[in-house]
Amino acid sequence: MRHYFSGGVAAGLVLVCASVWAQSSAVYSCVDDRGRRLVSDRPIPECLDREQRVLGPSGVERQPLPPVLTQSEREHQQRERERIAEQRRLNQALLLRYPDRNAHEAARLQQAQQLDEVQAMARARLASLDELYLQAQKDLATQGSNPTPEAQRAVKAAQMAVAAQKQSIETNELNRQRTMLRFDDEGRLLEKLWAGEQP
Repeated sequence: MRHYFSGGVAAGLVLVCASVWAQSSAVYSCVDDRGRRLVSDRPIPECLDREQRVLGPSGVERQPLPPVLTQSEREHQQRERERIAEQRRLNQALLLRYPDRNAHEAARLQQAQQLDEVQAMARARLASLDELYLQAQKDLATQGSNPTPEAQRAVKAAQMAVAAQKQSIETNELNRQRTMLRFDDEGRLLEKLWAGEQP
């Protein structure tokens, strides 16, 4: 049994509720998306997307009936639960890896040293390539206005090698910056985890 009322017919609603109370164990009421107040002795389909009031036979309000989620909303809710569970798993792994601030700082310094060593070797390699490039240019210059194809290719190859090594150095520097930023982010998260907080 279902009745439809405009929002202002309060007296009629009371009478309807009294009648329904006499026939059922609960009364459901809500306002649908068209602004109509609906009352029924069972959950109201028109209001499955919103909370419904539930009254017992004595008129005492029970716990509201929550909205029924759509398929899309249920999938979103499931993805959110999975995201939270995965984040907690990652947080636990991070705590196991870095149980305190000293452990995290030691790992940060070690990583920075390794990256600096890689960059130092890359710069040393660049210095060698620069020398080769200069020598190739000198060899080309000694041949005057009619250089051999081999000399021209040597200059071109040396030039390309220098450019590639400079690009490698730039990539190494970006990698170092990203790594240090990651440690910064981990540090902020770990401060909360060490304090017993769950972000």
